[in-house]
Amino acid sequence: MINYAKLKAMSELRNRVIKRQKHLKKWAKKQGLSSYRVYERDLPDYPLIIDYLDGDIVMWVYDRTKDDTDAKKELFLKQAKEAVLEAFELTEAHLFTKYRGKQKGLDTQYTKLAKRSKTKIINEQGLRFELNLSDYLDTGLFLDHRLTRKMCREMSKGKRVLNLFAYTGSFTCYAIDGGAKSSVTVDLNKNYIHWAKRNVVLNGFEVDKTHLFVVEDCLSFLKKDKCEYDVIICDPPTFSNSKKMAQSFTIDDHYPDLIKRCLHRLSASGTLIFSTNSRSFSLDADKLPRGTRCQEISHQTIPEDFKKQKSHRAWIIQQSF
Repeated sequence: MINYAKLKAMSELRNRVIKRQKHLKKWAKKQGLSSYRVYERDLPDYPLIIDYLDGDIVMWVYDRTKDDTDAKKELFLKQAKEAVLEAFELTEAHLFTKYRGKQKGLDTQYTKLAKRSKTKIINEQGLRFELNLSDYLDTGLFLDHRLTRKMCREMSKGKRVLNLFAYTGSFTCYAIDGGAKSSVTVDLNKNYIHWAKRNVVLNGFEVDKTHLFVVEDCLSFLKKDKCEYDVIICDPPTFSNSKKMAQSFTIDDHYPDLIKRCLHRLSASGTLIFSTNSRSFSLDADKLPRGTRCQEISHQTIPEDFKKQKSHRAWIIQQSF
């Protein structure tokens, strides 16, 4: 017996992905990109995020309220996988499935999910980055910030650059490629700092005294550091409750103190690039030091494949004296 409901479900998702892929493939080629976001919960019945990563697919699955039994969940996942693989004309070996649920006070950014270590190198705007498709919730590169990274490259020539909450160091690579005089890359997780170093070397740059890497809580680093920087990149997590931190961090509550500490390390003519993916975030300039200038640049930093989702917000923050 033909299951018409299944055929309809598969065709809706498959057709949507095919349409998006056809458009984005041409666009990405012109932009010098081998990876991009194809689908992000475009259709209400298919709460998925799908990234095309140079021949491989990572698909994040959200819970559906209608799938109230394990059997229904398994059926939905099976149908979604079949539809996506048909759309891209790929085999299951190229599909990596992960799950995103509502976060309940846990910091999942640093959590390792597997030990398959399926890695690959992708190209982005003239640079190369190592991705891990299998072991973490995220792959190692936030695709929505590629225009922010390009902006960082353009303003880094001859500058001293500080990259906070650096993750795998993509902003650092762009800054060095743009001619940064020096850089400091800070992240709490030592595995990500090692990853950042690999990305730097992958792009033909040297890890030396000019370009330093620090494993430390960024708030603690800012409190102790005495250096001055011309460009600071600060893209903190929405929240973190890591045991390595002195206290838990929530961007909506703690951003004034974080930005103040960044401004203390910023040169007189320096620029702070501040961003967040918090949906509830609201920047109140009155909570910042007097004379702080804040210009939202989100419309300049969200690329074509993320425009519908408005995946982050970004600001240029400077001091006026």
